[in-house]
Amino acid sequence: EPVVPVDGCQIAGVVKMVASDDTKHRSDSKFALAIQIAALTGMRRGELCGLRWSDIDWEKSTVTIQRGVVNGELLDGTKSIIVREAPKTHRSNRTISVDARLVDSLRAAHEEADALADACGVVCGRGAYVLSNDPAGSTCWSPARITRRWGRSRNRLGLEDVDWHCFRHYHISYLLRS
Repeated sequence: EPVVPVDGCQIAGVVKMVASDDTKHRSDSKFALAIQIAALTGMRRGELCGLRWSDIDWEKSTVTIQRGVVNGELLDGTKSIIVREAPKTHRSNRTISVDARLVDSLRAAHEEADALADACGVVCGRGAYVLSNDPAGSTCWSPARITRRWGRSRNRLGLEDVDWHCFRHYHISYLLRS
């Protein structure tokens, strides 16, 4: 039975540990952001990968989930990322209110993405993916990438009993306590 983080301090600790775990990789701050988003919104891996900057309403402090990403395979056997323009189920289309901490983290990540795009001479538009290693944000992470990265991080951090789905459970507990 996986251990579910019980409070925001533990989640914040996990985010900090992941962000500082291996600072030579630019993606670590993005991975820490992915954990924070998952814990505070209950988003699935595929929903996280499909999140675009245009899905965030900065004034209302909301995130709208309207697409998902799945790992796929083309007819020739090549691995591929498939972006669905609808989430996993019809009930998965939703708008979630988010707290000021997450809005601040998202805003900082957006500013960082814009600065990187500018330095590379490209534009990171509103339709860019939040979780992307492409300076223009035109390609998204795959759910498998999140699974692999979490597996490595949780083992290094001594969190072997915490699987990714625990963040969805944490979100429900977070809502019930609010």
